Amino acid sequence: MAGTFIVLFAVGIPAAVFLISLWLRAQERQRILQALSSAAEKGASLPQEHITALLAGVHQPPRAVRPQVPAHVRDMRRGTLLLALTVSIVLIGAAVGALIGASMGFSVFLIIAAVGALPGTIGVAYLLLARMARLEQRQSD
Repeated sequence: MAGTFIVLFAVGIPAAVFLISLWLRAQERQRILQALSSAAEKGASLPQEHITALLAGVHQPPRAVRPQVPAHVRDMRRGTLLLALTVSIVLIGAAVGALIGASMGFSVFLIIAAVGALPGTIGVAYLLLARMARLEQRQSD
């Protein structure tokens, strides 16, 4: 019974965060569209930069405003994030395996760790790409 709750908790929390995020974005877009339609009904014309700023949202500035980050820095960030995700998946697997017990716990841990290996290998690839790009940039300077 406890194992069922753990699995539901481990799957339910990320799913709930994802669904709530989608719902909040939809609400924000609906609010923006209502503002644009009310402005259009009044006959007011909005400049293109205002519409772009409205559609970009509070958290996402337009691409022209965002600072350009070098590719090796982006790759380093992505690789680090994916490795952190791998560590968290492996820790969840260890916790679930410890709660299940010695008979099946290790097998469950190995299965969950295998799932965590996928973002780990992608993260390592990103870190290697970042390292190669940084070395290439130093050689060209």
